[in-house]
Amino acid sequence: MTGVSNEHSLRPPIKDATMLNVWSCILIFLLQSCSTRTGTFFDVRRLFQEKLKVNADRADLRPAYNQSTLIQTHVYLLIQNFEILDIENKLEINTLFYVSWIDDTASWDYLQYPVPYFYIKKQEFSVWTPTLMLKNSIGHKSYIGSLSHVLGQFFENYGMVFMFGKQLFKSHCDIDMTYFPYDTQECSFEITSKPGEVVFSTGVCDMVNSNTLWSVLEVNSHYSNSSITCSIKAKRKPTFLIMNLIIPTVLIGFLNVFVFIVPANAGEKLQYSVSILLSFNVYLGILVDNVPANSENMSLLSYYIIYQYGFGVLAILCTAILLRTVHSNESKEIPKHFIEMVKIVRILICKRRCNRPLQGEDGGSNPNGSTPEIDRPVTWKSVCGAFDFVLFWLFLFFQIVGNLYFFLSLQ
Repeated sequence: MTGVSNEHSLRPPIKDATMLNVWSCILIFLLQSCSTRTGTFFDVRRLFQEKLKVNADRADLRPAYNQSTLIQTHVYLLIQNFEILDIENKLEINTLFYVSWIDDTASWDYLQYPVPYFYIKKQEFSVWTPTLMLKNSIGHKSYIGSLSHVLGQFFENYGMVFMFGKQLFKSHCDIDMTYFPYDTQECSFEITSKPGEVVFSTGVCDMVNSNTLWSVLEVNSHYSNSSITCSIKAKRKPTFLIMNLIIPTVLIGFLNVFVFIVPANAGEKLQYSVSILLSFNVYLGILVDNVPANSENMSLLSYYIIYQYGFGVLAILCTAILLRTVHSNESKEIPKHFIEMVKIVRILICKRRCNRPLQGEDGGSNPNGSTPEIDRPVTWKSVCGAFDFVLFWLFLFFQIVGNLYFFLSLQ
């Protein structure tokens, strides 16, 4: 009897085993139904009517059961294109924004509303959104998440809300035009919120497209609890300005030098100089149209064009004086230092001819019957020619030095 009783005591009760299997099947069925059921149109509509629209004032209150806590907000900005406006000291950015946060009032019970998530195209009902604004904006304040810029929203059953849309930012940017058109600009914009409303948990800026006028060097972002700062560092593409502004200015600057090889009796020496000077007005106007007037550091290219402009004025002044000298009274005595300068210039111009015997010891002429160049009478016309020779090489020297200094400074 003892052995039989022990054998029956080791067997589990049949009723308990059956109940265990039943509860296991129910649990598996519930898990499968929760994982496969996503909700119908009528479920979503019932959720709108009964849960999300239950309080018309919910958009004005911070969506947290504990009103002393700040809403943790995540912001991601995808910069599609940008434009740096030099004249206006302005940065224009076209972005796609993605903002997410936890809305306690927008969460729902999955068993009561079998909808894990849903999407709406725009803000079709009253819902709270964080007030995000551009701090250093130009003109009207730019608010992220306004009705005109939101493209859609995602809601998840545990209260996570995703909002995305597009936004055009116009912010102030300090432009430094010192090395224009080889300049590198760094512009930034700052996004902030209402005091005591949200705290930024993440702030990321990124860029997808390049710019036809600027080469993007880097895009950085930094965020704190109260603001997000995004900066763009870009280098100007100078090819267009080099071909249409710098090279013509350099070539016209060298034309100032060649005014001194035009003969004084040609009658167009002064008109040539004036035409060169007027050409600089055109390129100076082009530069003014591309450089802001309130730049703290003046562009080196502006100094260069003014330098060339000064050369043109000086060339006109020298040309006028030389023409006046040519038409002076021939009876007026030529100073001795002018005579010596003419002889030195003649030696430099015709070394070979000047090295030949000038005159015989008896005072006769050269064997070839012509008077040597160095012994020809010095007239006011020859003085003007000597000055043309000296000024040509002097202007050429300063042109070369000025151009080298300008291009080396731009590097």
